[in-house]
Amino acid sequence: EKDGAIVDYTEDGSLTLYDYVGIEVDPEPADGDVLEAMEPDLVKMSDKHKGKIREGDIVCIDQQGFVQGKVYEGLTEQDIILRVGDNDYGEELEKKLVGRQPGDSLTVSEVVGDEYEELSGETVDLKIKIKGRFDDYYAGKFSGGKYPSVEKYTAHVKEELRKENESASIAGEMAWDTVVEESSVSRYPESMRKEEIENTKTQYKNFAELNGITYEEAMSSFGQDEESLEGIAEDVVKERMIAKTIAARENLVLDDARYKEYLMQIMMDDEEDGDNSKNEKTLEELEKEYKNDYGSRPRDDMLILLVQSFIGGKVKLV
Repeated sequence: EKDGAIVDYTEDGSLTLYDYVGIEVDPEPADGDVLEAMEPDLVKMSDKHKGKIREGDIVCIDQQGFVQGKVYEGLTEQDIILRVGDNDYGEELEKKLVGRQPGDSLTVSEVVGDEYEELSGETVDLKIKIKGRFDDYYAGKFSGGKYPSVEKYTAHVKEELRKENESASIAGEMAWDTVVEESSVSRYPESMRKEEIENTKTQYKNFAELNGITYEEAMSSFGQDEESLEGIAEDVVKERMIAKTIAARENLVLDDARYKEYLMQIMMDDEEDGDNSKNEKTLEELEKEYKNDYGSRPRDDMLILLVQSFIGGKVKLV
């Protein structure tokens, strides 16, 4: 199957396609999404502005992990944003934050569970530095006085996210999950399936080389083995089959301008520094870069984005 080829896989019974028109989508953002959207502002908080932490407050902390007195990089992180009381970072830690204020330091000792296989059963010491507490002062500062309270600032961010979720691209992403889950494949194109298995293996090998570990160790760190790689590859091929089929049915065309736009979007979203130099690259250069870093079928992958946007324009907002 040629990369970017449009094929209706329902014609030979390979694919049973879920009805992709009129899928119900709830654009209301989750609390975690709201917190994530606020993060670029929240990490600017300083311990020079004081105020005692209460349950429900949003705080920014740095964490350094120690195992048997030695720094453990896997548990060391800066600019962690959390809401005290959600217990996303552990009930004991968040309880100890209550009553403290920016600039304070504390240590929490805990026994690691199965979430860190290599540390399971170990006692770790987490040294915490409180960098900031979000309050009305920061709400006014970050919004230029437009939203001078935590409640108003948070409500504004939530409303902006809700509007984004109603857009064709974002609503299409949410609806796409339903289409993929409810559709079924009875037979995969064998060439695409084998190719994606090799691509998946290559990604793990590159990860292993980058981190100085073996291929087997890389797979184990993600809880994978040779057999599960086939399932991962088949999931990718399934999405491509669905996109190709909907494109064939709806006469959707991925022209070069849209193709280049999607390639830049994917690669720039994955780069923290927002490398604007990609705007100056040719389509051929972007395509080559994508094949080196992401996968061998860039047109198929960008076709998924085109189809998601189409589906997003047909959703039913609830």
